[in-house]
Formats: sequence, C-alpha cells, structure tokens
Amino acid sequence: MAKFTEHQLELLTDYVGNRLSGDELNQVENLINSNPDFKMRYILEKNTAELFSTRLKNIETPLYVYQNINKGIDELISSRASVQNTLPDTQYRIPKISIQSKVNVAPSSRRYYYAAGALAVAVLVFFVYSYYFSNVIPKDKDFIEVSRNIFDKVDAGEIKLQYATNNPAELANFFKDKVDFNVFIPDIKDAELLGGVYNEIAGEKLVHFVHRCGNKLIYTMQGCMKDVMKEDKLMLREHHKDDIVKGENWKPCAPIEGDNIVVWYRDGVVCSSVSKIAPQQIASVLTSYKK
Repeated sequence: MAKFTEHQLELLTDYVGNRLSGDELNQVENLINSNPDFKMRYILEKNTAELFSTRLKNIETPLYVYQNINKGIDELISSRASVQNTLPDTQYRIPKISIQSKVNVAPSSRRYYYAAGALAVAVLVFFVYSYYFSNVIPKDKDFIEVSRNIFDKVDAGEIKLQYATNNPAELANFFKDKVDFNVFIPDIKDAELLGGVYNEIAGEKLVHFVHRCGNKLIYTMQGCMKDVMKEDKLMLREHHKDDIVKGENWKPCAPIEGDNIVVWYRDGVVCSSVSKIAPQQIASVLTSYKK
C-alpha cells in the first residue's frame, strides 16, 4: 500500500469532517480520484466516522467510571507488590524508578506496567461499548439515510416531480392540503426551483423539493419537527436532536458515497438537503434569500 505524508492524512480526516475548502479540498479530491490506496483510506475513514456518528451518544463519562478504573489499577499494584514482598530480592522485585532510571526498567517490570495500562484500556473499552453503542436507527427509519436514498433516485431521473414550478409559494400551496404541517420552501436567488413531490414514509407525511444549482441538483426532504423528534416514525440521530434543542442549525453530516448532506430547520419543520456540491455551498445556496 502506498505511503502518504502526515499532512495528507490530516487533510483526509478534515475532508471526512467537511472542514476543507479551496485548494486543500481540491487536493484531497484529486488524490481520492487518482490514487486507489488513498481512496481506500477515505472509504474506511468515512465509514468509521459514519458509524460513530450514528452510534455514539454524546454524554459525559460518569465520575464513578474513572474511579473504578483507578481502583482496579491500585488493586493490581497492591496485589503485585504483596506477592513480591514474599520473594527474594532478585529479578522478581519491581525496582524503584526515578526519572533518571526510567530507560533501564527491567523487561518483567515493563510487562507489569503494560498490564496495568491494559486493564485501564479494557475497562474503558467495555464502558464505551456498554454505554455508547446503543439506540442504532435502522436505515429505513433514519431521516438522513432515507433522504440520501431518495436523492440518488432523483439524481438518476428515477423519481419524477408531481408538480413542476419555479414558484415557491405556488409549490407550498400545492402541498398545503396534503400534509399536516406548514411547508417552508425557501425563495432563493442562487438556484432554480424545479418542483416537488409529497408522500408518506414510515407513517410520516413528507414533502420533497428540488433545486438546480448550475449543473447539480439540491434535493430537500422536509418533515414536521415534532414527528422526527419522536421515535415512532422517521427519526433524527440523537446528536441532530441535540443540535436542534441547542439552537444550532445547518449541520453537515459525513458524506455518503459522494453525497453531501446538511440538516436544517425552520418554522416547525426539519429538512435534510442532499447534493453533490459541498455542504457549505448547500447551506449558502439555500439561504441566499431574495429580498
């Protein structure tokens, strides 16, 4: 496998996290498109980031977990010391280590300290899996995954618009008696509205509308905020619910197979907008409101 510089790998991590723009963004995309090994690293890191974003709950580690880790290490040290106190002062005793003598620690002692460190790591890993890897949303119930799948079909021409118009008010009026929430369609200047579709997925009424920005499409799926904050219909991931509660908006998701996704909300609705253009550009275009 090809070797890459530390800087290139750092750029890849920032790319997966949607933190690049300009020359750095182009540099990473060129490497992904031209180097199979770099592309493999990108896919691996992207999938890892997506796994963590869907499965990790962002909660503070309880104090007792740290206390139990320290207690376990202390008990291991005490038991080891009590055993060694009964042995001759030969190769089995743990030497006293000063700053000056750290480089001369005996191999047996190093193994002991490694064991203590391994215990701490094992406890932490157990805690992470026990407390964090839960509440996984099935893909057919995940608001973001569903929107991305529909975008792929829209982009491929497999889904046709029920109502074609470039007038946001006209399209919102078309949806008015078909859903049970107030539809919001932005009236923007940096992209052309093409029209929309409405349907029901997993018991939730949704509207879908499409803009054209240059030669790229921006697809948006919109649902009632009250619905997606519950767990009986399509669901938002926990960290996006937390963002809404905290008042944070226009949050990018990890790219999925070249599809960029931004979650945003306004006036009682939540939207997932998907496009091939960068997340920052999606947000910029959809907020270029006409005066």
